[in-house]
Amino acid sequence: MKKFLFLALLAIEMMANAQWLVTDRTYRVYTGQTGDTAISGTNASVSWKVNIDKLYFYQVEASLDEITNGANSIAILYGSNDNTTYYEIDTLATTFTGTEAQSADGVVGLQDLTTGVMWRYLKVTQILSTTGKWDFDYIKVRTVGKYD
Repeated sequence: MKKFLFLALLAIEMMANAQWLVTDRTYRVYTGQTGDTAISGTNASVSWKVNIDKLYFYQVEASLDEITNGANSIAILYGSNDNTTYYEIDTLATTFTGTEAQSADGVVGLQDLTTGVMWRYLKVTQILSTTGKWDFDYIKVRTVGKYD
């Protein structure tokens, strides 16, 4: 009987934690606009305010859309606390562990699941290697408080 009670309590604890992962996340989706086009020599940037005023973990996913051939594109994630001065966090990559440029349409991403960050604003900038034309198809952002 004690084993059954222990297993029942353990199952309830596991379900409570699983619900926490879903209910305490902030999820945003940005759909690309006409002005988001990076054309050889001109970068395209999208920024947003993070609605968490404490340490948080993030996952950023961007879909890059090649309009004309001739360039590779990378997307870089920046952080800011005043929405004016931005600092490079890292290059978004084709996997969540590398740093590769896109040579055709593709999804790139970056996540922090280790120490947490405290940027009030995040920005994704798309940069071309040479001539060509690219834009953002979408940007998806998930943030969750480190101690939630």
